Amino acid sequence: MDILETHGTISLPDRGEVEVTLDLYDPPRTDDVLPRGWTAIITSGPDLTVGDRGLLFLDAQDGLIANPFVVVASADRTTRISGHEPS
Repeated sequence: MDILETHGTISLPDRGEVEVTLDLYDPPRTDDVLPRGWTAIITSGPDLTVGDRGLLFLDAQDGLIANPFVVVASADRTTRISGHEPS
């Protein structure tokens, strides 16, 4: 399992955009788009609720690439998000 510490922005409906630093698990090696099923841990940032959906824009990617996510765990100022296909 590869872990990449990276920086980016998350965008949430009705809440705007927030810069975050996160640990990204199993990032893609060659493709610019994160695969379905990626996971990231955000240790500082906004308070998020399990089930919240948003978009992750990584600084290391083209700024136009949006990676949809859902919050799968949130406790003690640590949030775990997971990639999903947009609905």
